[in-house]
Amino acid sequence: MTLIYNENLIREFFAEIMPPLEKDEVYLTMAQARRKYAEILLVGHDPVTAKKLLRTNNLETVIQKIRQLDAMAQQSYIKETELKIPLKAIVLFCDVNPKSMSQGFIKTMGLFTQELFKIKADSPDAWEAFRKLDLRLASNVHKSNSRILYLVLDVDVKDFLALVEIDKLFEENIKWISETRGGYHVILKHSKEVAKTLYPRLMDSSLAERYDIDLARMTPIPGTIQGGFKVKRIIIGS
Repeated sequence: MTLIYNENLIREFFAEIMPPLEKDEVYLTMAQARRKYAEILLVGHDPVTAKKLLRTNNLETVIQKIRQLDAMAQQSYIKETELKIPLKAIVLFCDVNPKSMSQGFIKTMGLFTQELFKIKADSPDAWEAFRKLDLRLASNVHKSNSRILYLVLDVDVKDFLALVEIDKLFEENIKWISETRGGYHVILKHSKEVAKTLYPRLMDSSLAERYDIDLARMTPIPGTIQGGFKVKRIIIGS
């Protein structure tokens, strides 16, 4: 079993969406378990079961990293049990905006400088915080955008007419459209004008009133399987 069904589509997606990395930038990919896709899961939030940082735009290296992420996803367990998380519940996501490692490190250093003072008092909480240093660093890198290149419009309905209307509104800004398990992800090239006018344009067209449309931080990787559905590219007019 695997969550990858089309490596060429993965290559196509990363080649078109991900511009060359600069300075300390990385792209973030992750495997996340979703309660709504599984019969057995999960108390509380949807857990992230694995993460991989992409430090290069070399497509063969990217494919290797996605294969590694897929392999890690296949060995995911419900916390403190011997029960494997069903593969159909796990989604491979990526963040289309590059992250800054240095910004994430600075945020983490600021936090752990405070924890150092607590260690002098032999605080159990401080020792526990240092035990999870790698998790905190990964979380802070995730929060540290280096550049905002795209906005991801999450259309939570399978209605092609909604896509046609969105295409009319944002045609010059649309970079990629994925069909997902529950609808579509429309990746828009970011600009101040797009960010400022996004919701007014949706409201004026009544799209936001008729459909469940929001912004997403992560998008399922095309060429992989999301809750039993093969995430694929949509090209309007094709």
